[in-house]
Amino acid sequence: MEGVAVVKLKAIEVTPETFKEFGQVIEASRDGEEFGPHDAQLDLSQGTPRLSIMHLEDQPLKFSTITHHSNVTQCLGAIGGDVWYLGVAKPSVVDPNVEDKGENVVQSRRGHFFVPPAVDGVQVFKITGPKFLKLNRGTWHAGPLFKSRAMDFYNLELSNTNENLKSLAQRMEQITVVKLKAVEATPENFKEFGQVVEASPDTKEFGPHDAQLDLSQGTPRLYIMNLQNQPLKFSRITHHSKVTQCLGSIGGDVWYLGVAKAAKRSVADPNVEDKSQNVEQSPMGHFFVPPAVDGVQVFEITGPKFLKMERGTWHAGPLFKSRTMNFYNLELNNTNIKEFAENRYPSNEGCKCISINLSMYRKHHVLVLMVV
Repeated sequence: MEGVAVVKLKAIEVTPETFKEFGQVIEASRDGEEFGPHDAQLDLSQGTPRLSIMHLEDQPLKFSTITHHSNVTQCLGAIGGDVWYLGVAKPSVVDPNVEDKGENVVQSRRGHFFVPPAVDGVQVFKITGPKFLKLNRGTWHAGPLFKSRAMDFYNLELSNTNENLKSLAQRMEQITVVKLKAVEATPENFKEFGQVVEASPDTKEFGPHDAQLDLSQGTPRLYIMNLQNQPLKFSRITHHSKVTQCLGSIGGDVWYLGVAKAAKRSVADPNVEDKSQNVEQSPMGHFFVPPAVDGVQVFEITGPKFLKMERGTWHAGPLFKSRTMNFYNLELNNTNIKEFAENRYPSNEGCKCISINLSMYRKHHVLVLMVV
């Protein structure tokens, strides 16, 4: 189970000055007053604007997720001017080709990149009376929150903002870094995970130095896989239970792979295995025990060689420092569709993001932020 910690935050009254890093506070103005900087400076250019009355129920003064919208400003105001609260953090959308690679840059399902907000960067504002908030593009926010059972809000956003919402939700987490050392892959130190296959003369006969393949459970597929923006960090690890997989870089440039053993208990029978184990079922139907953090190793691969991974070997990558690389990839034709079992840390031990430096685990526990 994941650890849970409660962080108490003191709500402060929102004013144009205290809120300026996150957006604007818009108060009532006379009907004849001309448009100016006191008005909401909107960006609704990337879609169809939608003004709605949003009915919310049971939004108590606590939260453990926070979200942002990268392509639209958003305006929120309570109908009736009752008291409500909003947790916010500054925008953190980044260009991964420009920003410091040391940052914990994450890619959203919508395609843009961002740095998750730190807990100490979150503030909670109290909003009272006839005013509304305009959130800048990318401003992280949690809420509206309120003490009553239900409230209604004016909400100005885009027509598809709610469709994108789930892919942008970010859990508030606390991070501890544990360093791991990446080691050069050799036939000896990689044997628990598969084989390191190096160049051999054309006339040499087949033998144990060759990749011992199992492609019997489907149609083999050999192709050149192009990868981009695969920095030296990962937060998920996967395995293929029905096929060995071979990966080798074109050009022999340096790359990295995180791996964990395909132990006998890794692909498990839930009727036989120890029930104290964290047995999970993959979308393909087989059962497995997620790998423990201390069982993950990171290998550096250099020169003209490729790796053959045994069936069930957990792996994350390929990872590399350059912007793009090409790899020979031998697997089955449906490996990426049907033969793909994934473990996203958290597992038993809390959420972890592994960053090779070379390399490190980032251990998280979930935070509940409570308004006081």
